[in-house]
Amino acid sequence: MAKTLKDEKLKAIAAEYMTNGMQKVKALLSVGYSKNYSEHCGLKIFDNDRFKQILAQIQAKTEVKTDITLAEVIENARYLINLGKEKQNGTDISNGNKQLGEMIAAFKQAIINEDKPKQLNSSEIEGLEQIASEYARKQSIKIG
Repeated sequence: MAKTLKDEKLKAIAAEYMTNGMQKVKALLSVGYSKNYSEHCGLKIFDNDRFKQILAQIQAKTEVKTDITLAEVIENARYLINLGKEKQNGTDISNGNKQLGEMIAAFKQAIINEDKPKQLNSSEIEGLEQIASEYARKQSIKIG
């Protein structure tokens, strides 16, 4: 008899998968599977039709609600970090890493509690505003 995974577990795996750069083994390890299982049997989860459906729903919801993908948020935070490295400014690097961590954590929490709306706190709003501002600046740099 095959074991059926609950949607909550599949959502947690999908959240980890989306926030770690689409690394399957890392996602499985993050939700508590053993290294051996994650590297072998667990990979079948990603072929599961229900998992694919949940992943697609999460991706669609986040893009519609925010008009920006998680990948873009991560890219922009990493841009800030790299900018700090170029300028040899430890504060910028630290702030970029902090923002990246906060945004990924907020994203994971939103996926897990998708039916429970979450009010963003001032720190999260400020972080998103900074990322948006840097994103806009980055886009104008690329164009110019």
